[in-house]
Amino acid sequence: MTFAFVGTVSAVENWILSETTPYVLTFTCTSGCGGVYPHTLDLTLYDVNDGSFTGVGRYNVTPTITWSVTNGNISGNNISFKVDYDASLYYVDVVGTIATSGAMSGTAGNLSQTFTWTMTPNALYNRRAEILNPTEGEKVEGLVSFTAYLNDDDADNIQWAVRQGTCDMVASANVFGNVTGVSDIADIDQDDLSNQTFSFTGNMSGLDEGNYCFVYNPVEDSGESNLRLTREFVLDHDFDDDGVLNEIDKCPGTGPDTYEAGLGTNRWMWNGEGWVTNSPAEKNGKAVGPNVGFTIADTFGCSCTQILDSMSKTLGEDFQGHYNFMCSKSIIEDWISGEYYLETVNVPSTTGVGIDSVMSPILGQDYFLKASGTYRFGSVESWGEYGIADAEYAYRNDSYSRPLPPDNWTLGDDTNYPSVLGLDVQVDNVNVYWGNYSTEHKYTYLYSGTDNPIHFHIYDNQYTDNSGEIAVDIFAKLW
Repeated sequence: MTFAFVGTVSAVENWILSETTPYVLTFTCTSGCGGVYPHTLDLTLYDVNDGSFTGVGRYNVTPTITWSVTNGNISGNNISFKVDYDASLYYVDVVGTIATSGAMSGTAGNLSQTFTWTMTPNALYNRRAEILNPTEGEKVEGLVSFTAYLNDDDADNIQWAVRQGTCDMVASANVFGNVTGVSDIADIDQDDLSNQTFSFTGNMSGLDEGNYCFVYNPVEDSGESNLRLTREFVLDHDFDDDGVLNEIDKCPGTGPDTYEAGLGTNRWMWNGEGWVTNSPAEKNGKAVGPNVGFTIADTFGCSCTQILDSMSKTLGEDFQGHYNFMCSKSIIEDWISGEYYLETVNVPSTTGVGIDSVMSPILGQDYFLKASGTYRFGSVESWGEYGIADAEYAYRNDSYSRPLPPDNWTLGDDTNYPSVLGLDVQVDNVNVYWGNYSTEHKYTYLYSGTDNPIHFHIYDNQYTDNSGEIAVDIFAKLW
């Protein structure tokens, strides 16, 4: 019997009984009778999905004595059925097991007799496999995952290949695999023989677009069925045909924009071929507004509607005016930059109480906190040119640090005195790291929202001689 699996495979039994092979069923009496009684069983139906089977048979010594099999069932390694003789009320209930070799044996009986039994030839292991990824006809790109599994009674060698344009054994078509011309190593786990897994991830970014085939071919032992499976798929570097490669396309399925009220003055929309605005007209393939032009590549493959949909989800705003009249220049530029300005918080250096943001960042959403500027943590009279700090670093003289960097800007926790640890801007009462020293005193910290205002304060042991503030701009991370 040959089994072909496509897509998801339902649960099936591990053993196969052949509908074309006569089985010799031999009963040996153990009580109520005596002797050995050979029979022949011909299966009329075997369902590998649920293990049910039926059949007809005869007593080999007197072939005119015939019978039928009812309630036949294989479940796991267990087998059971009932032998009903045709010309009498005589029957035998049969139960047993299938050994790992496929040998079948067990006990049988009725109200007055008991037997042991064997049946030959052996049952065949239902060797089967399935390709899980990619799916049939799937469009793929970039890093592509190839996965499959094998259910077998032993660990077999796996031959496999990914071929361009064919599933046949054409060496020049091989792009990945362990066959002629390629020597890639897949992750194959055969610890569980009933679920021997295969996985390989191939980078198809540099390959030509078109049809490809994944071939998964566990090598069969003598007498086993051939399980050479194939899965055809399509390599497509631009799924939505908008001219932007998938690896940088942030909006799949891009189609023309549809405004709700009309295309507003100096508003932009994607018409399926280019960004257009009604004032002034499209020029040289770009929509040209006041000192600006956009292409679909500029917007990472996103139309106005897709930009608004993404920003609405990220920011919790409805942008209804933009849905009505399409995208403004600033909305598109924010999208291109990947960030959206929300608020500036000026963190005072003269108090340890700190200050909260007005807005409450959405739980789990990422934000950029951009700190800039410097403040004085000591008076000019006491510190001279020193005594200055930014969001992370302090400008100190040699008596306060060990050792000082050449430019005298150092982290607060590099000082000799625990009482003056810090001097940096803390976020939600946490001493965060703002990054490497910036001569412009500008830093960016990635922050995850908590549904609460952000609390900022400058950590110092004395605030009375401080002056100035650090500005922290809050941006939503758009992508």
